[in-house]
Amino acid sequence: MATDGDRTTQGNDATSLDKWLFFLKHASQLEDPPHILPRSTFQQLLEGADIASLSVEEQNAYEESLKYYRDLINITDTARMEGRKAAVVINTITRQLEKRFDGLSEDRAIAIKTLPSDNLAALSEALPGFTSLEDLDT
Repeated sequence: MATDGDRTTQGNDATSLDKWLFFLKHASQLEDPPHILPRSTFQQLLEGADIASLSVEEQNAYEESLKYYRDLINITDTARMEGRKAAVVINTITRQLEKRFDGLSEDRAIAIKTLPSDNLAALSEALPGFTSLEDLDT
C-alpha cells in the first residue's frame, strides 16, 4: 500500500477523492473498471465519455431520444398510478354493493370495471342513495 504523506492512494483504505484522482490520472489507459471504483460508476463514466465523443448533431439526436424515452417513462408511470386509483375506486364500489345488497352478479361487476373514470366518480357519489341493485341501471 503506497502512501502520499497522510493520504492513502491505493488499497481498501483509499478515500473517495483518492479513487477519483487515480481514475482521472489513469483514465486514458483503462479498459476495464479499476478495482477501486464500483463497476456501475465506471460504466456511467464510459457512457458519458462515449456521448462526449459524438458530433454535435449526434449529441442533439441522443438528447432528443433521451427526452422521448423519459417522456414515455413518465406517461407509463402516470397511467399506472391512474390505473391503481381506478382499481381502488372499483373495488370500493363493488365491495359496498356486495355488502349492501348481499352480492353482486358477475355481469354487473364487469360492467362496473369497464366504466370510464368519470362514470366511476358519478357512481361513487350516487351509491349512498341506491335502494336496490336496479338503481345501477339508471
